[in-house]
Amino acid sequence: MPECRCAGYDVPGALEARRAPQFVTVTLDDYVGTAIWGDALRRLAESPRDTRNCSIRLTLFMCGGYQDYRYIEHLLAMGGELAVHTMSHATSLYTTRLEWDREVEASASCHALLARHDRSKVSGFRAPFLSLNVGALQAVFSKGLEYDSSVVAHADPAFGWPWPFTLHHGLPEQMAARDASDTAIPAYVPALSSVLATLLFCALAQLTSPSAAHARFILALAAAASSAAVVSLAALGGDSAPAASPRVRTAAICAVFVLLLLFAVLARTRGLAGCRALVLPAALAAASAVLLSGAAVAAASARASAVAEVASRGLLNVSLPLWEVPLYSLNPGARIEYAPVMDPDCDFDDDDLLRIYKENFLAHYTTNRAPFGIYWHALNIYRCPSTIRVLQQFLEFAFSHEHVLYATAHDVLEWMRHPVPADEFRGFPCPIIPLVVDYDTCVDGNATAHTCAGMVTTCYELCPAQYASGGPCLA
Repeated sequence: MPECRCAGYDVPGALEARRAPQFVTVTLDDYVGTAIWGDALRRLAESPRDTRNCSIRLTLFMCGGYQDYRYIEHLLAMGGELAVHTMSHATSLYTTRLEWDREVEASASCHALLARHDRSKVSGFRAPFLSLNVGALQAVFSKGLEYDSSVVAHADPAFGWPWPFTLHHGLPEQMAARDASDTAIPAYVPALSSVLATLLFCALAQLTSPSAAHARFILALAAAASSAAVVSLAALGGDSAPAASPRVRTAAICAVFVLLLLFAVLARTRGLAGCRALVLPAALAAASAVLLSGAAVAAASARASAVAEVASRGLLNVSLPLWEVPLYSLNPGARIEYAPVMDPDCDFDDDDLLRIYKENFLAHYTTNRAPFGIYWHALNIYRCPSTIRVLQQFLEFAFSHEHVLYATAHDVLEWMRHPVPADEFRGFPCPIIPLVVDYDTCVDGNATAHTCAGMVTTCYELCPAQYASGGPCLA
């Protein structure tokens, strides 16, 4: 097919859906490090084989940091794909084109170098936090990459999910919308911070000097400092700080109550009568800080909304010969309100997660067979060990159906360029994996692994002269 395809539900090559292969893509974001992987790589390598008896193929969206490139080399040798996720993982809707250029080039070149991988085979990109603007897409194209995978696509009940498409005519409106609500720090964070700061400064004043005048002076400084800090925090919140999850919010509130309890115990046991007398002034100072922070949060939210609107318009109107490989949303079913696109939480019930994967896979398989994706951060495998077991149970189910194949994002695009019916498709290269593999050694067995700057382990012959988050990676 030509290098141009509009967003849509039709199967490439005008094939009947039942004659198309059903691809399953599994992606990992961020870091593949020794502390994270342990035996996880071995367990992943033992995942069920697809209907052509091929091992799992992962798409790795890697950023700079504490990588162990021995593991990355082994995952690539299994047929995986190396892709870009920036170096700093600190980009946002506010990131400029020049910054995107630096991030994309540094990430692609550095990972290829340290993984001893062909730079020309690094073809994909995913924006941190899926926070994408036009500058990012322009940088991805200018650096010779093939596709972006930062946009979430939802199903049409009648037609299924959209297949990957090119950006000659921009993103569809429902995919281009950028949400600014997740970029602002919740108002309770600066409020509680100001209260805590004031009370703790009060206790410090009483412990260092019983003088009420001295205590009031330190309290005034505390109120001013906490107010300034709160306003700064709120103003920064609209730029790039992601909002806390409900579990983090609960933990933060519990921590505040514990600290307040400790303060009360301290005041009682140390006889800090002067400090108790200052509670009312402290509360007034905290209230003023809260009012200031509220105004700053409102201003930051308005700014974030304006930037999100500009980003949305840009993505609607962008025109680039670049592929978009969407992340596909999950329908949670009737019993659960929400199913995350990426990284189900550790307290997400395994049976529910397996059911959601199975039901959504069947929805893909029985409609237009757009690729079915599972999207995780590598750290999530370490935090939630049962996820690999759920994945393997799901894969056993998926591969019990005809013509279901592992594929990287690049694999999917290669098939779309030359679509053939599933029963005629010879499949992607299927590396032979030895029965026993020592994943702690270099993949070719001839090189010696070493650690660079205490950050990365690599089998490359030299440590780069500079290896810093967001910086160049030059041998």
